[in-house]
Amino acid sequence: MIEIIVWVAGLMLLGATLGVVYQALGTRRHGRVYPPLGRLVDVGTHRLHIIESGRGSPTILLEAGLMSTVLSWTELQRALSGSFRVVSYDRAGLGWSDSGPMPRTADRIVDELHTLLDRAAIPPRIFWWDILSVV
Repeated sequence: MIEIIVWVAGLMLLGATLGVVYQALGTRRHGRVYPPLGRLVDVGTHRLHIIESGRGSPTILLEAGLMSTVLSWTELQRALSGSFRVVSYDRAGLGWSDSGPMPRTADRIVDELHTLLDRAAIPPRIFWWDILSVV
């Protein structure tokens, strides 16, 4: 009976190891085949993906909801960038951004966004009424 348990545990360990290796190889291949559309900015513990387009003022920040990525904003970003500077980004663990530290709290996400904007040299003056005035 002990031999069966050892074999089952060994097979489970082998399966888990193969799964980790497969995922790592797939992630590396994916990064080569589908490079980021924008740039990756180091926010300390990981990198966040950001796309900037257009010129002018104000700068409009597009925040994707739930599990969305910058791809959700492609058409809107293109349309707005004719008159404004438009920025969209992938939160940690989504799109081209690296996974961030856990737990993923609202405070941590906001802090990462502030760090991203600072390190990407995005002007701090982004107000919700600027966005509403465009609509």
